[in-house]
Amino acid sequence: APHKKLRLDGTAVGVEVKAAPFTYRGKKGSLVVARDITERKRTEEELAKINAELEKFVLVASHDLQEPLRTTANAALLLDEGHGAKLGGEARELLGFIVSGVTHMRRLIDGLLVFSGIGEKPAVPAATESGAVMADVLTNLRAVIQESGAVVDCGPLPKVRADPSQLEQVFMNLVGNAIKFRGAAAP
Repeated sequence: APHKKLRLDGTAVGVEVKAAPFTYRGKKGSLVVARDITERKRTEEELAKINAELEKFVLVASHDLQEPLRTTANAALLLDEGHGAKLGGEARELLGFIVSGVTHMRRLIDGLLVFSGIGEKPAVPAATESGAVMADVLTNLRAVIQESGAVVDCGPLPKVRADPSQLEQVFMNLVGNAIKFRGAAAP
């Protein structure tokens, strides 16, 4: 149990005291060990301060990131409502990519908040079509895949019990890292 004791010079020191009973040759006694935990306490306080600063940073960053996403989503919605009927197939496809990208970025920000312990708790794992999750990932990484000349070969994937957003993050990291950390040849 943590206690405060004084050093010989009068300064306070945090100590952890543990006691255990023992019997030796029929005599009972107690073994008491006191350990200086000043350094541990200082480290814990520094860690708490860093965590508070990180939480503040994540909240500010997520707010700052959400604003341009809202603007982009609203502009895409207005474009679709005002001119959607006039857009050709390629323009409608590009508009779909904008909406998909904004949605994906919102999920990433929400995931960051959950990971940092600030946002809502993650959903309970459920039956998830991992093939559908991978298809979304490949759509989100379409531009990077094309630019790198990568070929992604993905066979049938099973239904698994998982949080879909966390599974999406795993697939994003796997495919994204495979493209990013490669040799000179197209992956």
